[in-house]
Amino acid sequence: MVGKTSLIKATNAKLERMGIKTIYINLWSIKGTHGLLSALAEGVNNHKTLMQKIKASTGNINGLTFGPNGISLSIVKKPMTATRDLLAAIGRQTDECIIELAEVQELSAVSGQLLKILANIFNTYRNLTFVFTGSMFGLTRTLLEPESTSPLYGRSPAKMILQPFDPETASGFLSKGLRDCNEPVDKQKISETTAILDGIPGWPHSMETMSL
Repeated sequence: MVGKTSLIKATNAKLERMGIKTIYINLWSIKGTHGLLSALAEGVNNHKTLMQKIKASTGNINGLTFGPNGISLSIVKKPMTATRDLLAAIGRQTDECIIELAEVQELSAVSGQLLKILANIFNTYRNLTFVFTGSMFGLTRTLLEPESTSPLYGRSPAKMILQPFDPETASGFLSKGLRDCNEPVDKQKISETTAILDGIPGWPHSMETMSL
């Protein structure tokens, strides 16, 4: 709830205008290799331009069907192989693409297979960049701090740690948001709200009602 998704989506809008493709994949509650493949296919389908390019030029990928509505899953005997092949198809279709795996800690049960695929894709398709978001434990730590036995060892990822806003930043954030929406800014209510939210920018999105 510290604004990871908001930051990514705001950045994606600018990247797309620069001609850089972005694929956002929400892994929340996704379990296992089939879940990862399904989420990746959905992420590609959400990017219509890239999906059409992949559909037009990619041959058969075992377990995937390229239909009029995009990519769908059939009977997948080797989901991680299909995942690798779909990532490779993305790498062949665009000059530069950023693939964002949100809540990556959900894949901890298949981390060994995932790390091998990522290492293969990193080495083969230099035009693909991966962004991982999630909790600072388990698989997320393995990705950021790979040990010597990890397939990702030797790669130095860039880290960005998001923290709650300090009171001054929180007040400015809410005030600007209200002005952008042409709403009046009441300093007293802003102060009361920042005290309740305690600097967590994601809280307003999770509350059913919020009155300023």
